[in-house]
Amino acid sequence: DYCVHLWLMLFIGSTSLSLCLPLIVASVCTSMQDVPEDVAHEKILGESIDYLSDVKPILLRRCYACHGPDGDARKAKLRLDDRADVMRPRFGDMGVIVPGDASESELFFRISSDDEEMRMPLEGVPSSPEQVETIRRWIEQGAQYDRHWSFVPIRDPASPAVDPAHVGLVRDPIDAFVLARMEERGLQPAGDAPPAVQVRRLAFDLTGLPPACEDVAKFENDPSDEAWNALVEKYLASEDYGERWARHWLDLTRYAETFGHEFDYAIADAWRYRDYVIRAFNYDVPYDRLLREHVAGDLIDPRIDPVTGVNQAPLATGFWHLHQAVHGPVDVRADELERVDNQIDVFSKAFMGLTVSCARCHDHKFDPILQSDYYGLTGYMKSSRRNRTYLDPHGEITAAREAIRTARVGHVAVLEDAAAGADGAELRRLLEVLLAAIVEEGTPGAIATETVFEDFEGPDFGAWTVEGNAFARGPQDSTSVRDVFVPHTKSRCVNTC
Repeated sequence: DYCVHLWLMLFIGSTSLSLCLPLIVASVCTSMQDVPEDVAHEKILGESIDYLSDVKPILLRRCYACHGPDGDARKAKLRLDDRADVMRPRFGDMGVIVPGDASESELFFRISSDDEEMRMPLEGVPSSPEQVETIRRWIEQGAQYDRHWSFVPIRDPASPAVDPAHVGLVRDPIDAFVLARMEERGLQPAGDAPPAVQVRRLAFDLTGLPPACEDVAKFENDPSDEAWNALVEKYLASEDYGERWARHWLDLTRYAETFGHEFDYAIADAWRYRDYVIRAFNYDVPYDRLLREHVAGDLIDPRIDPVTGVNQAPLATGFWHLHQAVHGPVDVRADELERVDNQIDVFSKAFMGLTVSCARCHDHKFDPILQSDYYGLTGYMKSSRRNRTYLDPHGEITAAREAIRTARVGHVAVLEDAAAGADGAELRRLLEVLLAAIVEEGTPGAIATETVFEDFEGPDFGAWTVEGNAFARGPQDSTSVRDVFVPHTKSRCVNTC
């Protein structure tokens, strides 16, 4: 598979914001044979050849089908995506590539040969002269391989130099990179936007809402850096900020409040995860902490909400269970594996920007992910289970339970003392008192065996919450329901279809 992974790291440079949100804007897998010709792009050669942008697209398009990561399709036991394999001696003491000498490299000979039986690839359009020249120059320059940027540790690059006339526009290191790229393309900076436009952009970026009129007027009267920073801090501190940016994270974790499919029944307490994410943004939770809470929030040290007193960490684990689900799966084991596959797919895309689920049936054909890695994660998921538990903010439930226990112990002691000093008649009287305590109200002498919470004899469900479509718009009986004819059963059904 040819997989393209693009990441967009959104962040606002502010001392009050440390939670950076990675948004995966594309993750596409398709057959290599379907990759457009322009993927193997033809670059106007500069001073140096870059493996990732110049060489790898050519190898991917022309060579990987037979000499790539897919072990099942590999021919001649040759992997052109692996430098160690390429350099392994095959022709005497030489490998397929001889760094620094294209004329002695079998790879260059095969892609540039005029002999149709020797030229690679054997099928399809031959490599263009520009592509052949790119490979030649890459080999001459040492045939260096580079890992995809997403697998390289993050570093802080030096800011590029800009035209002295634009130095005054560099107010942040990022500005230097933007200006340098604009200068490469012959573009001129547009200058500062009017104060009112700046405030409007800031408000929409951080809160998704237009600014208050007084904010605009105040900044127009004082467009200083101090006033700007104060506005940034104000919007970052507003609850609207968390609601605005939590939407993007909820998209990554495929947030929904129902399971979909035929009855689309509700996911219990899904909203608690939604509110957790909003609070995480508003509390400026560091990204590494956010990740740990999602993966194992029930196992790590607690993070107590200062307002509610609730431990936030376990709430993050709710994202694992926002998957689709059917009302009654025919094959329970297959349904379980589909849910696990969805969990792994969402987890790997959201936190790593990788399509780990591509390794469900085979080693990943583009990224360094083995099938054993996939099933290692599957084991992790299958060894866990969803468990609902009661939250106990400020210990209120614990205190109430302890009060009930204390009262119960006290009442037992009173009964024991009364029974110890009572004769037969007194014991019978105590027994009658105990029986009366469990007699159903309104039926003297009858011991309660069941309790009717609701008889649903009215036109609607009253204060009850109804989930899904199975219960129609209200209680039904044989006279009010629309009979539904089921052809394959030759029968009619009421409230059971």
